[in-house]
Amino acid sequence: MKPFGRSMTLRKQLGYLKFKLIDQLPYQYLRMKGERVREELKGKISGLPTIHPTSGPVVDVQMLCGKKHLDMGIWASWSLMRFIPSARLVVFSDGTLSEADLGAWRKVIPNLCLISGEVNVQRSDEVLKGLYPLLHEWRVRNKYSAKFLGFHFHGGSDRIILLDSDVLCFQKPEELIAALEVPEPVLRWHNDVTSCYLGSIAELEAASGHSVPACVNSGFMLAKRWNEEDLRYFNEVFEKLDAASLPIFHFWSEQTYYALASPRHADAKPFSNKYSICYGKTNPDAVIRHYVGVVKVRPRFYVEGVPLLLEQIKTSAV
Repeated sequence: MKPFGRSMTLRKQLGYLKFKLIDQLPYQYLRMKGERVREELKGKISGLPTIHPTSGPVVDVQMLCGKKHLDMGIWASWSLMRFIPSARLVVFSDGTLSEADLGAWRKVIPNLCLISGEVNVQRSDEVLKGLYPLLHEWRVRNKYSAKFLGFHFHGGSDRIILLDSDVLCFQKPEELIAALEVPEPVLRWHNDVTSCYLGSIAELEAASGHSVPACVNSGFMLAKRWNEEDLRYFNEVFEKLDAASLPIFHFWSEQTYYALASPRHADAKPFSNKYSICYGKTNPDAVIRHYVGVVKVRPRFYVEGVPLLLEQIKTSAV
């Protein structure tokens, strides 16, 4: 066993070295430029046109955010909600965001509603505790539990839009708007570059007994609001996955459970490739871009994405 153990350690070391040399080192200049441009762009937030709520169907746009990503959250929410001004923005604090932090944000989106960490916990416990034991335990243990549970316990629309703070919308999201207009809530998501789940698709399907679509990313998503039947379904799925010794509390599990939510919707499919996650430079034809948290992508939020938004404002292409 010792030689095997040493070889595993060596493989991990080589893998880490490859990661540093290929995935990080070439992008250090981009990272530093992104940090510099980010500071320069913070002063531009005050110039964003205010999005005044309009009449029409109301849908809740839900975001988990903290002080660290406050400026990103403002850019992200403005970029999307300029196209759906009847929507309502519901921001969940990660524990670091308070009402005192929201002055600049509310100047841009006046109907912002902040859900504190304490309010989220209290409401989630009211819904889950005693009835759905595994869902409740997962809520306690998972860092991103608000995205899968808390979002569904606040607001009033029968469907919700999930929007991560590192997502920017560059064109009118026609596919999203069309999906909002159908009578029965549907599931739409943007494709990831790979399936970031708590297990393989084969393992998840065998354990749960349900189909699991590939590459679901919940950074930009339209989903129904969970009801009692949905919560019972998810608690049973958790039990089945746990019985199969799958790591149900994995930090990627929130995304896995949205993939397993596909049978709970009238229609479930991904958005087109104009919404998909990609590496490299921002495609000018992209409808949205999710600037995921890797060094070769995240700095582009500031270096490429926000300047594109500002150019659209300048040319009145909003």
